[in-house]
Amino acid sequence: MKKYFAILLLILAGCVEDPEAPIADKPISGENCAYIICEGLWHYDNSSMGRYVGDSNAVVNDIYGIMNGGLKLGDLANGATIYGDYLYVVTTTPAMIEKIELKSGQIVGQLCIEPESDPRNIVVVNENLAYVTCLRTHSVRAFNPTTMEKLRINIAVGPAPEGIDCCGNYVFVANSGYGDFLADRPKAGTVSVINAASAEVLRELDCGANVIEIKANPRSNRVYAMYYNLPSLEDSLGGIVEYDAKTLKELRRLRLSGRAMNLTQTGDTLIFVNDSGAYIIDLYAKEMTPVKIISNPAPSEHWYSAAVSPDNRLFVGNAKNYMMLGDLLIYEFKTGGNLISKLTIGINPKKILFY
Repeated sequence: MKKYFAILLLILAGCVEDPEAPIADKPISGENCAYIICEGLWHYDNSSMGRYVGDSNAVVNDIYGIMNGGLKLGDLANGATIYGDYLYVVTTTPAMIEKIELKSGQIVGQLCIEPESDPRNIVVVNENLAYVTCLRTHSVRAFNPTTMEKLRINIAVGPAPEGIDCCGNYVFVANSGYGDFLADRPKAGTVSVINAASAEVLRELDCGANVIEIKANPRSNRVYAMYYNLPSLEDSLGGIVEYDAKTLKELRRLRLSGRAMNLTQTGDTLIFVNDSGAYIIDLYAKEMTPVKIISNPAPSEHWYSAAVSPDNRLFVGNAKNYMMLGDLLIYEFKTGGNLISKLTIGINPKKILFY
């Protein structure tokens, strides 16, 4: 959602760096690994996929190209998820879903959604069913993640759907309205609830303007939606809304300025980042109270993603000014935690996925 950077992007596009070339002696596999999916800039074909190797505490950038004969990932890699032994990555402009073997990093399947559908995010429900949100067609498409074949399911939802996740029998879809562009359309700022098996939209849940992200917690049967509010409302706050995944009732609501959220491995804590730093919310407390644990030492740089590793470290994707190579910041996951590592990654790190 960087429309106010559009003119700047056009002016500075020639100055954008390419992702760091891999160092020959840098190991590309090992234990305690993560994939970092970097959006790049829309229409500049510079999305990238890095692999963090925990054994050596190093990032191998462009692991996609290295392991697939120099191929490019595509343009605006926005969504990604891991299911079983595979990583699924969605690239918006070529309308492509890539199926990648986790360990090798090699492509094992590809699926092209309709041109100009602008797929954004993905959820795998089971080995035979996955859904992808399509921004421009205001719909959710289904496919078989094992065979990578389209299914004859095209579900109309709200305007400009982006985030998606599943919990139990339901799939939850964030109808963003794409900021100010479609904010006045019906169902903008809602969460569509889809019966995963029947592909029927059951209802729309009220959320907030410009709802972007959805995170489901199957352990507690809770779903969390983050909305940003509208860019035109300069002093407005977004927030996080908690829903009961069974009854579909809103349980709690918190106003805040957030850019990305995630759940910890245990599912009892929600983390989110904004330009001032990283925060945690104890989900079992009576109130959803954010506690700041890490301050961003350079608030002019934009923290764009976050995740907590299985060994309990906080990983932050720093997009800096959205135009240059980003940083992967690794902190101790505790209040005032020390910075452990700072590693160069691609442009606009959107997803951090451990395996």
